[in-house]
Amino acid sequence: MIVKKIPNPKKSATKSARITGLGNYIAEPERENGTEKCIHFEAHNFLTSDYQAQLSEMIALSGETRSKDPVDHWVLSWHEDEQPTIEQAREAVNIFIRQCGLVRHQYIWGLHRDTDNLHVHIQVNRVHPDTLKVVKINKGFDKEAGQQAGALIEYAQGWRPEKGSRYEIVNGKPALRADQDRRKQLEPTAAARAMEQQTGTKSAQRIGIEDATPAILQARTWRELHDNLMAVGMRYERKGSGAIIYVGDQPIKASDVSRAASLSALQKRLGAYQPAQEINRNEYHHHRPIDRNQAAQQNLAASGKEPAHGLRSLRECDLATLQEGRQAKRAGVLSYDARPDRHRNLQLRRDAGRHGTDRERADSNHSNTTGTGRTNQGLRAAGGNRTKQTSERERLHVKPMQEGQPGWAEYQVIKAERKAAKDAATTNLQSRQQAARDALFEKQKAERSELFGRSWNGQGTLRNAMLSIIATRHAAEKLELREQQKAERQAVREQHQPLPQYKTWKERPQIVSHTDQIEVKPVQQPQLAALLRSLRQSPDLSGYFTYRSGSVALFRDEGKTIAVLDQSSQSIAAALAVAQSRYGQTLTLTGDDAFKRRAVAAAVEFGLTIKFKDPALESLKERLQAEKYQAERQAAREAQTVKEAAATKEKEAQAERTAAAERESERAQPSTIQPAAQQRSEQEANASKAEVQDSLEPLQSVLSGAEFIAQQDLPRGQPYKTGSGKAEFIVLHVADTVVVKQGKEVAEYPIQEGSVFEANQRVVINKDGSLSLAPERFDLDKDKGQKRPEGQGR
Repeated sequence: MIVKKIPNPKKSATKSARITGLGNYIAEPERENGTEKCIHFEAHNFLTSDYQAQLSEMIALSGETRSKDPVDHWVLSWHEDEQPTIEQAREAVNIFIRQCGLVRHQYIWGLHRDTDNLHVHIQVNRVHPDTLKVVKINKGFDKEAGQQAGALIEYAQGWRPEKGSRYEIVNGKPALRADQDRRKQLEPTAAARAMEQQTGTKSAQRIGIEDATPAILQARTWRELHDNLMAVGMRYERKGSGAIIYVGDQPIKASDVSRAASLSALQKRLGAYQPAQEINRNEYHHHRPIDRNQAAQQNLAASGKEPAHGLRSLRECDLATLQEGRQAKRAGVLSYDARPDRHRNLQLRRDAGRHGTDRERADSNHSNTTGTGRTNQGLRAAGGNRTKQTSERERLHVKPMQEGQPGWAEYQVIKAERKAAKDAATTNLQSRQQAARDALFEKQKAERSELFGRSWNGQGTLRNAMLSIIATRHAAEKLELREQQKAERQAVREQHQPLPQYKTWKERPQIVSHTDQIEVKPVQQPQLAALLRSLRQSPDLSGYFTYRSGSVALFRDEGKTIAVLDQSSQSIAAALAVAQSRYGQTLTLTGDDAFKRRAVAAAVEFGLTIKFKDPALESLKERLQAEKYQAERQAAREAQTVKEAAATKEKEAQAERTAAAERESERAQPSTIQPAAQQRSEQEANASKAEVQDSLEPLQSVLSGAEFIAQQDLPRGQPYKTGSGKAEFIVLHVADTVVVKQGKEVAEYPIQEGSVFEANQRVVINKDGSLSLAPERFDLDKDKGQKRPEGQGR
């Protein structure tokens, strides 16, 4: 049995949303996952019997504490070949709740069927109903309590223990297995193991456990520790009150790698923590000032100046800082070039920062520079180096779970080739799209320069009209280009589909070929751009220009402002697009709050890249953008679910058609004459089977129940006489008594008058100790769409 604690997927959600969403999923999972069904549902320790009222009770009780998330979500999962009854599922939940110390707490649970596995979802409120205190399960080690509960359930119900389980039952109590002592070596978390199973690749945590642990244990000083970890591509850094180990670029909690790697353990052994930057000198750290002798050695005295004289305008320089383990503001750090051939300017210089150096500003006449003072070629080279270093680190820490995995080398080669092809196509596309944006910008800039360069003396009204018209056209051109480039990016994503996970690919290798040409689907003109191109302009007596779509006036260009006349979202978006083209990226809205909210909503709906000067409106825009993104993702997930369900249905139908064709082919196939040797071997095998069967039948009829139990060497238990009529047992032997299997033991029951039983039948034990045949099970897969029988839950 697997016992897993499911983390809260959205920690920012309110208690009400958390409890309601999780409860609805447990009661009716088919709303989110069409393949998952709830077979049985129960709620305990509530005052009311109505389900919605019970959720309200849990919300109200959880609101009595300051804890942000007092509700836990647990899953108990059986093996595919294990089919627990509802009674057994209820018993398992009771054992779990009792082991966690939450007997009087509110909890609901549901028995779910998803594909071939039966599992139970438990939602439990850790707020005590009397003391209103939040209970910490097992003093905070709740996952250990879950593992103990799993061992107790396996022992009580006779299930097969999970491979590598940490606990076993000794004298009725869970005890840590001898081979699971965590002081020897830790194991990756459940999430890391799940990733390894899917990808066939060692997780960063496992690599840290295997490679970092010996490097840390061998270190006698902090310098040796940093050097040892650097040799295997890792680094150790302090964070908060603890520490993390970077496996490549992946941070892992130090205590998750090894108990000896925790900051407290290392400080006890190596002394106070020393970061690598203070031990290993680099360009940013110096332990002591450079004296005159050192200056002479480093050719600093050739200019007749001491190093201290080189400091100038420190307030204009940015010092290097470390943030989250990464170097920040490298371009603005104070540095000194000590090479002998660079003595023309021996002052400490400020590297290319926000404004760039004099030399770079001079070079800007010959090459296009960016806002950081670095040339585009330099930026591309730096980006290429970073990409190369990242790919090298990835290759260093990509290791198979087992040597000789089938197709592993081929899979990695294909994956690397596809990634390289996608990176090259993306880089090429970005360059072309940037060139197209630059060309459009230069074109529109030239048109505006030509317009402003003319003399408009006495023609102010005509100038304003031309300025307004050209702004409207430029806004439409930008929208069309943005939509076209969006389609190009989508085409690249569709062309370079990622490989499936190694586990899926191994079963059916698939290689998707690449084409040099990107097929871009015809792009329909954006709705907003089409509206802007269709607008008609008319002046009024005040010299303003009103834009109309047909007979509807949308907005009026008043020179320094644009007045919105129609309050529809499309009209507001058109006015915002023209205002952005005329006044720039940042806009100021005036009017009542309702209009401002509509304007922000219209900007988000049509995807306009504008900013609002009011911080409150900008915050509202970001929130609406996040909601739109989540809605689009949810719609995509639902569409993918429908697509997968249709594919599964088609696959099942195809399998049924294939099976039917094979059966028809077998019926139509003429009989063949077998070779004599094959006929003799089959006859001998049939005779042998008959002899074995003949020898077993008298034995079964002669042996009594007690003799059968003794011969099978099975542990004998006491008859179960207080049955509820729901627990099912398997009939092993029928003679003078009925021998049934109860967990790992067997027991005898007398045969009631008029009762007839056979081996392998399922029976139930009634309260009076008599046996009767078990009722037929309700198969949810075979009876889809039918109502659940009475007593089978919600």
